[in-house]
Amino acid sequence: YLLAHKSGLILNVEVDQDRQGKGIARALFEAADAEMGLLHAPDWGRTPEGDTFAAAMGGDTMDEDEAAEIVGFDIEGFRAAMADWASN
Repeated sequence: YLLAHKSGLILNVEVDQDRQGKGIARALFEAADAEMGLLHAPDWGRTPEGDTFAAAMGGDTMDEDEAAEIVGFDIEGFRAAMADWASN
C-alpha cells in the first residue's frame, strides 16, 4: 500500500516481503503521482528504505517546514538540537 496526505506528502509505502522487487511500489507511486502529485518526505522523515525508494522513484521532496507541520514534528527544536550537536 501507499499512504499519502492530501497535500501529496508520502507518509508510508509498504509491500509484503514476498512481493517486493516486482514493481508493486513503483506502480503504486506512479498511479498516485499521476492522480494527485506526490512529494517525498524530507530526509529527517525517511528511513534508509525510504531514501532508497525516493532515489529510485525520483520526484520532488516537500519543503521541511510544510512537512513538519503536517506530521506534527518540531522542526525548530530539531534544528536547534542539530546545531547544538554540531557545535560540540
